[in-house]
Amino acid sequence: MKAGKNPFMGASGINAVVCGSLRPIFAGNAHRGGLLPAYSTRINDLMPKLYEYFGLIVMFYANEHEPVHVHGKCQGRESKAEIIILEGAVVEIRYLPVAGREPLELREMQYFQELVGFRASEIVQKWIDFFVLHKSIKPERITRRLK
Repeated sequence: MKAGKNPFMGASGINAVVCGSLRPIFAGNAHRGGLLPAYSTRINDLMPKLYEYFGLIVMFYANEHEPVHVHGKCQGRESKAEIIILEGAVVEIRYLPVAGREPLELREMQYFQELVGFRASEIVQKWIDFFVLHKSIKPERITRRLK
């Protein structure tokens, strides 16, 4: 990234990060007709997969809400990571269970934390690309440990 370029600046030139939130440029949620085009039928538009990492799938759901977060899934188990942004920088990552789902097992959660910790800024950019700029996300398969 070029020095001085703010990755959280909206296409309109409005700074997207206010009090740790992307709220000013998010017009709504997909399930309310806000962010995804109604005619979209591609599975990657409905559940964009970001990464595969040692059996773990890291993805967004198309009807997501703030704060920026990703879901980690493995064999029916699921947890999520909320990425907290303040003044354009990742300041915290919160790992949480998903209601109605069995959480990731210990080893799966370790992989999830490792991946999200190393790729948090990239995940935020992918969130902006998908939910704000309506770009498709190309999944990445990672076959080597990030540590």
